[in-house]
Amino acid sequence: GNGEWIAQKVFNKLYDEICLGLSHTCMTDDYFAKTEIERSREGLLGSIRMLDDEDTAGEMVRLLIDVFFDGLNRGDKAAEMICEEMSERGSEYICAHLKFQHFASDTVSVVLSGSMHTKLPSEKYIERLKEKCSSKSGAKTLRFIRLDRPPVTGCINWMLEQTK
Repeated sequence: GNGEWIAQKVFNKLYDEICLGLSHTCMTDDYFAKTEIERSREGLLGSIRMLDDEDTAGEMVRLLIDVFFDGLNRGDKAAEMICEEMSERGSEYICAHLKFQHFASDTVSVVLSGSMHTKLPSEKYIERLKEKCSSKSGAKTLRFIRLDRPPVTGCINWMLEQTK
């Protein structure tokens, strides 16, 4: 569920509506309003070139992420489907650590870092992630901590060394 993954999923939903005539998503309305691209197949497909251009790709990914979180927070069904997949995968990742590593305590701290967890309006996603983790964590109690300052590089290096 990183930023580029979210951008791809959102673009897929836009494509589904505009090019395949499938269900409407408010993310489509937001995308066209924020980009001022013509609301058409040609406009949407033509905008792919901005994702391939080094100068505009980052901006487009950020825009698609914003469109996703705006849609999710407005209760958009397509955005909720993306959130469901993202939280499922995130919970599998977190709970794999519970399975394959030894934790002395029955309470395990899960530190959420990265802009998706700390800077973006991702409360709905975080809540869904917590729910899924709780149902998969077995006897362990998870205590989620959102990182509110940059991670310490030395700590990250130590953690990477421990996993080798």
